[in-house]
Amino acid sequence: MRDLVAGTDASTWRDSELRDAFLGTLDYQADVLRMLGAYREMFLEQMRWHDTLSPDAQAAWSEARDEFVKLAAQHRETYTGDVDHPAWNLDAALQFVERADRDAAMAWVARILLALAAAWIVIGMIATRTRLVRRPGAAAARATWLAATRPWRAQESTLGLLPLDRWLLLLVPVALLVGTRAVQTSFLSWTHLVVVLAAWLIFALAVELLLTRKRSPWPVIAAVGGVVVLRCIVTLTALAFTGPGGYWFAFWTDPVRRTVYISIAFALFLWVFVAAGWALSTQLGRRRATGVVLAAIGAALAIPATAVAIIGLEPSLSLWNDQMGLLPWGLARILGLTTYLEIPSDTAWWAAAVGAVLFVIGVLLALRWGRGRTGVPAGGGTRHPERAQG
Repeated sequence: MRDLVAGTDASTWRDSELRDAFLGTLDYQADVLRMLGAYREMFLEQMRWHDTLSPDAQAAWSEARDEFVKLAAQHRETYTGDVDHPAWNLDAALQFVERADRDAAMAWVARILLALAAAWIVIGMIATRTRLVRRPGAAAARATWLAATRPWRAQESTLGLLPLDRWLLLLVPVALLVGTRAVQTSFLSWTHLVVVLAAWLIFALAVELLLTRKRSPWPVIAAVGGVVVLRCIVTLTALAFTGPGGYWFAFWTDPVRRTVYISIAFALFLWVFVAAGWALSTQLGRRRATGVVLAAIGAALAIPATAVAIIGLEPSLSLWNDQMGLLPWGLARILGLTTYLEIPSDTAWWAAAVGAVLFVIGVLLALRWGRGRTGVPAGGGTRHPERAQG
């Protein structure tokens, strides 16, 4: 069409400016179609790589990606500020490119973290059955494995730990959690990372505050940390193939893998709290241990939810989605995420209220109701080894 118009003599037009405008419009249309074609090829080759793990698909994606980025830059340079031929908003497409560029590197980081986490668990399993526990660090790995799989033995597993083992018992799960979440978001969603870490920190502080000074926190640290390591292993396994892009591709396109993954991940999520309560019950009794865990869950839910409610649910979700890129960027901007997903605007306040109720119930259950009623002698329980010796 453009060539037909360009082949006409300008003098045969009633208005030569109309001919120029016609050519400009056709140039704009052709430019947009070339750019969209390059984006389509880039997107499909990326999905083909995630689906087949083929090096040829990865190479084809890289070539298509370079072509799209070049055409997108030319389009913006040519049409930005042109009222008659407005430049397209390419934010969502370029965000996709930025994440896709990191998939291969994130897959390698996930493999390294997965190998380290698996080695930590294997050392713990071996140390449980051999004298390897006497070596530096092995006792911490043993406590991690034992407390995560048999939380009723968490107290036993943490007795006599050296300072190095205690640091490892705490830092290994924390470092693995941070690394896993950072890889899952391609190091682009600091909002997601901050919310996750804040919730865990609040949970840990609530447990620490509700424990009396005479009770050791290491059994519950070992139990929770051990399950966190297992949960990270599940997530890293899914990320190790082709990175976060492949993780979400499989999640949305393979119902069987999605169901298996969600079932295992959610079961381990619930087991975190069961293991924490079980580990605490050997020190506090069942009722008080249940109360401590409920109060910690309530605080970890209520405080972040209140912060989100104050900031606003829509701005918070938009910021999170901009960094995670899970939902269509254009629809999220046009309709708003709360409208698009039919989320009531007061959901955050309700979540905060539920968290507050859980916290109050938990605190009431965690309080002493009388000497010896919890099944553990008042003033008894496991003490810090150094305090017991004193």
